[in-house]
Amino acid sequence: MINEVLNPWMLVALIAMALPLIIEWLFRRRRQRIPFPAMRYLMNPKKRRRIKLQDLILLLVRTVVPGVLVIALARPLLRPEAGRGTEQAPRHVVIVLDGTYSMGQSIGQTTAIDVGKSMAQDVVRGLPKETAVSLIYLGNRPDVLKERTTDRDSVHDAIGRIKVSDMAGRMADAVAEADKILANQGEMGEVYLISDLQRSTWSATPEDQRDPKALLAQLAQRHGTFVLDTGGASVFNAYLTRFEPKERVSAVGMENRYEIDIEAKNMPANGKLWLTLYADEDKAATTSASERKPGKLITRELTVADLPGGRATVVIPHTFVEPGEHLLRVELEGDGLPTDNQRYYLANVPANVEVLIVDPKHDAAATADPLISNSGHLRNAIAPRTPPGFDRLSPFAVNVRRPDEVLQLNLERFAVVVLANVGNLNDALVSRVEQYVGDGGNLLIFVGDAVTPYEYNTKLLKAGKGLLPCELESAVGLTPNDALSKSKATPSKAAELMHGLVFAASDPHPAVANVRQMTRQPAPPSISRWMPFKLNGKTGEFGRPVAYLSNKQPLACERTFGQGKVMLVGTSADAGWNYLVYTTEYLVLVQELLHWLIGEPDRGINLQIGQSFQQPVLLSSQYLLLRRPDYTKVRLAPAPQGNLWRVTYDQTDRQGIYEVDTSAEVMTRRRFAVNMAATEGDLTRVEPEAFRRELDQAGVHSWGPDKAIRRAVESRHSIKEYAWLFLWGVLGLLAIETLLATRFGRRRG
Repeated sequence: MINEVLNPWMLVALIAMALPLIIEWLFRRRRQRIPFPAMRYLMNPKKRRRIKLQDLILLLVRTVVPGVLVIALARPLLRPEAGRGTEQAPRHVVIVLDGTYSMGQSIGQTTAIDVGKSMAQDVVRGLPKETAVSLIYLGNRPDVLKERTTDRDSVHDAIGRIKVSDMAGRMADAVAEADKILANQGEMGEVYLISDLQRSTWSATPEDQRDPKALLAQLAQRHGTFVLDTGGASVFNAYLTRFEPKERVSAVGMENRYEIDIEAKNMPANGKLWLTLYADEDKAATTSASERKPGKLITRELTVADLPGGRATVVIPHTFVEPGEHLLRVELEGDGLPTDNQRYYLANVPANVEVLIVDPKHDAAATADPLISNSGHLRNAIAPRTPPGFDRLSPFAVNVRRPDEVLQLNLERFAVVVLANVGNLNDALVSRVEQYVGDGGNLLIFVGDAVTPYEYNTKLLKAGKGLLPCELESAVGLTPNDALSKSKATPSKAAELMHGLVFAASDPHPAVANVRQMTRQPAPPSISRWMPFKLNGKTGEFGRPVAYLSNKQPLACERTFGQGKVMLVGTSADAGWNYLVYTTEYLVLVQELLHWLIGEPDRGINLQIGQSFQQPVLLSSQYLLLRRPDYTKVRLAPAPQGNLWRVTYDQTDRQGIYEVDTSAEVMTRRRFAVNMAATEGDLTRVEPEAFRRELDQAGVHSWGPDKAIRRAVESRHSIKEYAWLFLWGVLGLLAIETLLATRFGRRRG
């Protein structure tokens, strides 16, 4: 429908349509009517009427020709939704492209993201040159890649460079961002939203109750709104949700079990998956021909029976034979979306996890009996001997030193420092241990006869500001031998003299939660002497309880200090105050306490998408170069933090391995792995017909993958000029007039 003319003043010339009528009237021959009776026989009345009709037809054609010519010269136009006047109303088009990782799913021979990019580019091609275009890309959050630009080529190229994200976002955020852009300009606009209509992207969540469809309905009241469906189906997809070692503290020669959590959606009855574990693929090029090539370790086939309820945990054992940093990768094959089929784990595997025991009674002589010292039993519990033919039992190696030797050591190489009945604390030792724990070290304290509560409370507690997690009191109870003798003499008082160790309170502490489960036996009454303590003081809480005696008195407690942890056990590490050291419970307890203190040494370099990487810089404050998994490079600027410089990087939006290009002297951990949060693993789409009906009722247009996008956009935006059509009409009418005049024999020159 024509709704505008470019030269409206030309319409005045429509009066030219009266010229043929005027000419006909002026030049019509004036005849005198003379009755001549014989003529009525020569002129047939029917023929007279035909001649008059022919004259009338020629007059009508000649009248229309000037009118059609005038309309052609006025240049009629068709502008969809044109504004008033001769200029086109301002127009702003916002294109929203769903780039969440579900868009990586296969659709025939291509992917949903490629279909979406093609649709977006067709929208751009169909727009007039003067149209302002904004481009929003939805990954984890909506990113405005182009805002209100008339350079269509740059928008077209930006769409072509888009890659599917490794993150999942909310469509409600993208709709709100589009509305915000249009509201800032205060003009009429259009929104083209391109998505695979995956349910999780389009659904409200407990944290975000906004309904994208309701937001679209509100947007459609102010702007033209279109939803473009890339197509696809609710295909079978399996994805990995967790990949980590069961034992976070490990060493060379110690078997570790890696747990892999798998979930599957829409898996067919005959579906199969293949799970493969790879190790040190990055080192394959540097190994010699005689060495074992790193790479694929094991592949397992999984069927529907292996995934009851669509979930399974697969455990794969692996033993590292060389110290250093190792890269593990697990990959899943056989489903419709490869984006969420792999996960990485970086493990720093030392030859031994070093533990330092500070023992005043230590005798370094080869002939000395270790059980005479404070730490003999503790050494055996920390690093038990591995029988021939068995896998290594413990990752720890013990180094025992006297207190006067500690200041000469580099404590940073020890994962845990143990004070075993250390009395007479000097200020230099306290200061050195405080610095070690504050920088991220871990301290385990066993008391004994040499420990004076006043000294520990003064030098280590410091009214709650020091290392100690409690306020010590004087020791109570008898030595084990005396308690055993009295128990035999008075059996009724045996329960008051010897106490068992109770690990589980109402809420078991994670440091001891697995002890009873691992030993599978009740804790025997084996502790006769201990040092009570208070967990609260005038300044507040000092620490948290870890384990209790059977008389409900706390025996162990812990607290954090700086970046490290401190734990105190209120009995001795040897047999001076208890018989616990002779039980299997003691070995398991010591191992669990050490594992908890060390925690997850690789946690800071195994991240989820969106988490921040932080590492100290040891030697330099200059810029560092970070290589990302997408082969781009980023400069990192170290920032001062305490006595150290530290780098922070939080743009972890791609799954894979990130590496800082520097040496080990500058940063101890230069690589870190980033894994996806598999929140879009379920590729189930919204129900298309119901979805379209809801959109139609809200005034939102819905286009499917078979829609000719460019032509549809052109029909809404392109300016159509019909002058040429009217000029052809003029030529046609002139040809008709000439033909009729010749045939009728009535042309007037």
